[in-house]
Amino acid sequence: INAEYGPIRLEATPMSDKTVRIGCSSAFWGDTSVSARELLECTDNGGIDYLVADYLAEVTMVILARKQASGGDGFVREFVSAVWKPLLKQTLARGTRIVTNAGGLDPRALKAALEAACADAGVTCPRIAAVYGDDVRGELDEWRAAGDVEPFGVLGEEEVLWTAGETLPLSSNAYVGAFPIAAALSRGAQVVVTGRCVDSALVLGPLIHEFGWRRVQHDLLSAGSLAGHIIECGAQATGGNFTDWRESCLAGPGWAHIGFPIAECCADGSFTLTKPSGSGGIVNTLTVAEQLVYEIGDPARYQLPDVTCDWRAVQLRSAGESRVLVSGARGGPPPARLKVCTTVADGFMASALLLVPGDNAAERARAVAAAVIARANRALAARRLPPLTDTQ
Repeated sequence: INAEYGPIRLEATPMSDKTVRIGCSSAFWGDTSVSARELLECTDNGGIDYLVADYLAEVTMVILARKQASGGDGFVREFVSAVWKPLLKQTLARGTRIVTNAGGLDPRALKAALEAACADAGVTCPRIAAVYGDDVRGELDEWRAAGDVEPFGVLGEEEVLWTAGETLPLSSNAYVGAFPIAAALSRGAQVVVTGRCVDSALVLGPLIHEFGWRRVQHDLLSAGSLAGHIIECGAQATGGNFTDWRESCLAGPGWAHIGFPIAECCADGSFTLTKPSGSGGIVNTLTVAEQLVYEIGDPARYQLPDVTCDWRAVQLRSAGESRVLVSGARGGPPPARLKVCTTVADGFMASALLLVPGDNAAERARAVAAAVIARANRALAARRLPPLTDTQ
């Protein structure tokens, strides 16, 4: 993995009493862009030190790969137009640092686009770093031939590998960790753009940089990863994906003004989750607990590039209105291998709409659908093509 300004040695620093405040403005590509301004303008406890934004999911890599293959951008262009340009002068004036994975398949191109936007605006460009190296399409065949690629299983469910030599991957990206982000920050970058790092690394990287955490300090790395995990899904942690959703929907000014999460992080790994005062949604031990177990599989062995997390003993305590103190994360050595997400083109999807009126319309429509599917399969067979694999 490469950082724009090269590797740097990270040394441990004495335990600090400072608090690092990190706000997350985006949980996916297409999430609201209003939250970035709201977090930057939040003055609670002095405002945020870092703004992080998560844009990538597995399906996002497919979309970006298709765009890139047709000559389009391999990064999230909306980060430039909806966040960077409108908030450029405000961000520079406040000195807020930004870390985002909007680089997608081409972090260096996003870096160039951000620099170009500064030039167009007539402002001095801050130091921007690109973290890249996660794209492993060129190594896949060699790794498979050497037996170094194996399916990744979660709770007994094993992924199926693509067919080597027959299906060309659209994208193949390793989920990399937080230390390259920390290295870029340590070299003075105000903005760090990455490719396919794990979502929580967007938060862990700044904490490694700020507190000098080392690779062997697994409990601290697990705690920082937990902070990242809690806030990387944006408003999910502030009641947006809460089981008791009515309580959240009616709180304060409501979901139309839902506040995005802020983690106030300490050097000992503990952090307080909150949101901008006066915003909608709720933050309590229940909303945080639900987000804690979201998509982690085994809470005793949640594998990340920098640490294997054990969150079974995590404690959640109310610390005031819309404030929850989180502590007790434990960790162990990271796995020997990295996870890789590979996307392939696997056929086509088609849909058709036909109006069937009259009596017994539903039954007639089902009969029509069965006939259409049978005729389509017969037409495919005549062309020596396989039948439809899934129909509804």
